[in-house]
Amino acid sequence: MRILVQFLAENVRSWTRRVGPIVVAALLIFPTLASDSTQVLLLSGKIVNPAGAALPGCVLSVVSSFGRSAPTFSQGDGSFQLEVALPPGSSSVASSIPFLEVYWNKELMYRQPVASLTIESALPKSQTASGPTDWANLLHDGGRVEVKPIRLGR
Repeated sequence: MRILVQFLAENVRSWTRRVGPIVVAALLIFPTLASDSTQVLLLSGKIVNPAGAALPGCVLSVVSSFGRSAPTFSQGDGSFQLEVALPPGSSSVASSIPFLEVYWNKELMYRQPVASLTIESALPKSQTASGPTDWANLLHDGGRVEVKPIRLGR
């Protein structure tokens, strides 16, 4: 048993000496890269039918040049909440415009630019005293946005 403990101790020390500096460098570099102006937008709202009744079970995600957000389902009351990572330096360039997609039974029912949704309330991550709460600022800086109900169907 003592020989096994000695053997393991020597291997762990050797491994730590070889890999340790790489791990430390990665821990110092990656948070800096990850925080390189990637902002998060918390988007919430409600999915309803043309009569205004809640539509539970819809799958929602936001698609942009940054990729697709983790999908979420609308709840029993039709409410949803999505956390969307915004590309660094988000702009109005067509390829970087984020779109909200809503699926029902694997069928795409709704696809619109996020900025076309009507804001019910918003809390920007950072806002100057004179800066407006609009989609341009929210898509650049991130924050929390609740949108007016989204109607699906005819």
